[in-house]
Order: sequence, then structure tokens, then C-alpha cells
Amino acid sequence: GTPLIGKSPAHLMLFTVYLATMSWYTVTAFHNYFTREPTEEFSLIPMSSVPVQSINISVECSHKWLCFENATLQPALAPDPEPIPGAWPKPAMRWVWDGAPIFESHMLSPPGCNVSDQYAIPGMGNPWSRHKGQLSLCYSPLPDQGIHIRVPGFTNPKAWCPYGDLSCSPFLRVHLSTESPTPIDLTLDIEPQQRKAMYVGVVARYDTDAGTSSFTPYNADLFYEGKNPDSSAHLRLTMKQFAEAFTRSKKGTMLEVIGEIGGVEALLLLAIAICSVLGRMFAACVVAKRGRTARGGSRYGSSSTTATGELHASWHHVHGQSRVSPGAGDRGDSEPAPKVLKAGSSPA
Repeated sequence: GTPLIGKSPAHLMLFTVYLATMSWYTVTAFHNYFTREPTEEFSLIPMSSVPVQSINISVECSHKWLCFENATLQPALAPDPEPIPGAWPKPAMRWVWDGAPIFESHMLSPPGCNVSDQYAIPGMGNPWSRHKGQLSLCYSPLPDQGIHIRVPGFTNPKAWCPYGDLSCSPFLRVHLSTESPTPIDLTLDIEPQQRKAMYVGVVARYDTDAGTSSFTPYNADLFYEGKNPDSSAHLRLTMKQFAEAFTRSKKGTMLEVIGEIGGVEALLLLAIAICSVLGRMFAACVVAKRGRTARGGSRYGSSSTTATGELHASWHHVHGQSRVSPGAGDRGDSEPAPKVLKAGSSPA
């Protein structure tokens, strides 16, 4: 058959369009690939895939000795009978208590997060219960695991004071912080009989091109879980089930660009083939129309000649094979028709 790209001007024009279009698209596709901007996608990932987070904790009591359970001032068991010269004498009275505030990190599940740290707030010489420490926090599906700040009991010097009156009811002030670009910086109070829970979320950022990742904890939710029957208080820190992940990367590969170019080439060749077929069909229609016009004219001329011959024949038959001389019709004169000689006969 006829090749798709022939030597006709139409085919040469289509071939030129093909080369120009493919050259332009190829250059544009590779330019866009090498200069593409990175994009950032959001997704939720299991918190178990986030590494252990460090939480800085500092606590301080609102009143001296009142954040200890049943704190009382009692006489010293063994007063110093003979003080050492230049030394502080032993006090005759001292504070005693049944329990001191404590904060701990206790997580044994999942296997990748196995930490167990505990800090008991020292009482001697620390009437304000001041203490600082750093605990590890990771996700655990068990509700009793996480960071716990416990106050076994508060000492209320005035039993008749109404609940929540800061003039007589002590509280333990807790400050939570992290070391990150956007750190947690939260201060909240634990009052007698309160049970509170704080959920810590994490924003994970991944850069696939640079191969880096960062994790930023934040205060997601704070709940009041209930009220204890005694003066104890409790604050629980746990992690959410999912972390917010932002993945930064440049989309696309070299193979995808080459496949794109091949797809455009296939579509362009299909369009050229369709245009070529339509052009051939149009040319064939024009040639056929011209042929029909030419044949129609020849048929009209042939029929006219035939009709004229038949008319002459009928005329001669009616007038008895006689031929009318020109102009004789008006005079009524006629001349006999010429005789036809047979072979071997002589004229009369």
C-alpha cells in the first residue's frame, strides 16, 4: 500500500508537524522533570512507628509541705544534746509524711518501646516539692502505660475550707516542655481529688530527597477523667493512636517521562494517520465526482444523435422513401428517390 509518509506536499507537511511537535514536547517534558518543585503530602501513620519522645517535667507545690500526704510537724526523735560549735543545731521539730509526689514513665509495650523510669520527689529540705526530670514517652495501646504524675495525697491544713479554694487548698503545678522547633510549653495544676489525662500528638516530617526526618510532639487534648474519693491526684500522659505525617518529595521518575513521550507520540501518529486517511477519502470523492460529471455529458450527446436518426427514418417511411427537396414543400413538388442498383445490373 501507499506509505504513511509519502513524497506528496501533504505528507511532507504532516511529517514536519510530527517532528516539530515531538521535539517541542520532548524538550518540555525533560525540562519540567529536572526543574520540578517538591510537593508535600499529608497522611496518618501509626504512632508505633514514631520513635521515643522525651518530655521535660518540672513540678512545684503551691504551699509548703502540703503536697505531701498527711504531712505533720513532729518533734525530732533524737535532738542533738550537744551541738557542734559552728554547725547548725538539729531542729527540735521536723516534718513527716506518709507519701511524696512521684512521676514515672512505665511502658513495656510495644516491644520497640521498653522504658521504665521513676522519680520520687525528695522531701527532706524540699518543702515546695520542687523537682525536674526528663521522661521518655512512646505509644502503647494499654491505658495504664505512659507517663504518670501521682500525688498520693495532699495535706489540707483547714478541713473546713471548701473544695477548690486556693487560699487553703494546695495544688501541684506541673510544667511540661520539649526540645523541638515548635516545643510543648504547657503549665497545668493538679488539685486534690482530680484525675486528668493529656494526649500527646506528633507531627512527623519526612524529606525523601534529603533523607531526613523530624518528629515534633504537641499537646493534642486535655481531659478531666474524674474525681478520686480521697485527696490524691493523678495526671496521665499518653500518645494518640496516629501521628500526622508530611512527606516532602519530588514526584515522577525518568521512566515515567519517557513513557509520557511515547504515549504522546502514539497519539500524534494516530492523529496523522486519521488526517491522511481523511485526505485520501476526500481526494477520491473529488475524482469520482468529476468522473460522473464527464460521463453524464457523453450520454446526453449520444441520445440526441439517436433520436435525430429515428426521426429521419420515420419521415422517410411516411413519405414513401421520397426525399423532399429543400423549398419544395411550399410548391408541392417532389422528385423521385434515387434507385439502388443491384450487383450486375445496368442503369436503365
